[in-house]
Amino acid sequence: MIESIAAQNGAGQRVLLGLCSGGNVSLGAATLGTFSGGLIALSTLPFQPSRGKEFEQKRAMKNLKNYAKKALSPSTWMRLFKGEINTDRIKKNLTASEGKAPGERNLKDSKRDIEKELLQWKGPALFIWGDGDEEAALARQHFEKLHQAGMGARAETRFHTIAGANHNFYGRGWREELSWMIVEFLNRSNANL
Repeated sequence: MIESIAAQNGAGQRVLLGLCSGGNVSLGAATLGTFSGGLIALSTLPFQPSRGKEFEQKRAMKNLKNYAKKALSPSTWMRLFKGEINTDRIKKNLTASEGKAPGERNLKDSKRDIEKELLQWKGPALFIWGDGDEEAALARQHFEKLHQAGMGARAETRFHTIAGANHNFYGRGWREELSWMIVEFLNRSNANL
């Protein structure tokens, strides 16, 4: 499908890029058909079925820290009194796993085993996280293991962490470093695509 769209539009080099769950979408799309382009995955987390207990605990702690910061803001309390805050969602974010309920399919799970399919995908990839993101270290370890098992084996696959950057790379310096890494990857990959 991606190759067909590219051919219809006269696209040359093709690179899929996604941030967080958009990175998961890009990884999934790369395994469809005969896509031979590159991937850029920013702050991308392991697919739902691959998240272990340690990952879930780190995610709950991250949520707790974020909600604690928000609780110090008067505007948060105003929104709470107006009924604009979904307290049930907050409770689930702090206490429940994102896994499926007993007897149900988790809607965040794909029917495909994308990570198994990724072991066959051989294109170039760039993964970047910010080390200010509590989930970054575990996510990076996970995708490095996939690479060691075969993902992107015939092309350049790079893993980077930007010092101090948060999940969304807010901050001019972090964005500049992120942009530099992406441009460098595209320039290097252009010769191989």
